[in-house]
Amino acid sequence: MLILPTKIHLALEYFGVRSRSYFHNETISTYKALDPLAYYTAQIGRAHYNGVCDEKGIPLYRIGSESGHLPVQVAFWALGNFEHWRESKDESALAKVQLAAEWFVANQKSGGLWLTPFSSKRFGLDRDHQSAMVQGLAISTLLRANSVISNQRLLSAARLALEPFGREVRSGGVTEFVNGHPIYEEYPCKPPRHVLNGTIYALWGLNDAKRLANDVHAENLFNDGVRGLLSILPQFDSGYWSWYHVGEGVQNPATILYHRLHVVQLRVMAEMTGNQEFSTIADRFQQYLSSRMNAIRTLPKKIFWLIAGSI
Repeated sequence: MLILPTKIHLALEYFGVRSRSYFHNETISTYKALDPLAYYTAQIGRAHYNGVCDEKGIPLYRIGSESGHLPVQVAFWALGNFEHWRESKDESALAKVQLAAEWFVANQKSGGLWLTPFSSKRFGLDRDHQSAMVQGLAISTLLRANSVISNQRLLSAARLALEPFGREVRSGGVTEFVNGHPIYEEYPCKPPRHVLNGTIYALWGLNDAKRLANDVHAENLFNDGVRGLLSILPQFDSGYWSWYHVGEGVQNPATILYHRLHVVQLRVMAEMTGNQEFSTIADRFQQYLSSRMNAIRTLPKKIFWLIAGSI
């Protein structure tokens, strides 16, 4: 689901040009154990969106001639504006957070889901598919908005959003089980392809429900999900780079931007959980960045993945 300018940004990374696109800005850890309203990575660069918006000012996502609300984009926009409001006390930024939160309330399905209205050919998904990453980001948005606005509708929507984590993908949820452990799926496809960054965003939403809503169910889902992620985490290490996803089918190396994101996300997970396995793999992934040849080695597999997904 990458539009042409974003693809160009990603390609230029392999030639030493650092990307500054809206969706793939540089990742910096902002996690603070004693400040639950601070998001885990910096999103303030996403506060200002210059693209097409709806009549209320909420960003729209475009693919070719199609446009619609992409839940992931709405959440990142809201989280960026929440950071901007915390830094500047700009009330217009807080108003955008409220707009996004109300959008999530209005567009939540009865089972707690938000659906992505675009298909994903590479992952074999039709329009209106569910995503654990969407669930996590929406929870993070709703609970930050509720911390300021204090609206029971926002809190109720965030709690309802936990329900799909308790359902398997085949039953309309966002969870697959690997060796008895739950994996929260960004793309609920068959065969399963476990996406590292999306699973972590989902876990962060559950952690927010634990910290900001004192939800015991969310805490249990988070702890189970951490164990699930740790059970497959070594598989994301190719020996010279990280995989974007693991599972059956065509191998898909992370782009340089996503590889850097993996490093930061894993460091945050280590700090959150105290589990040093996250740090160990983050250090290894960071070391891979020391040689540009490691990234270049991934290109044949990345190109094959892109071609296979377009057939």
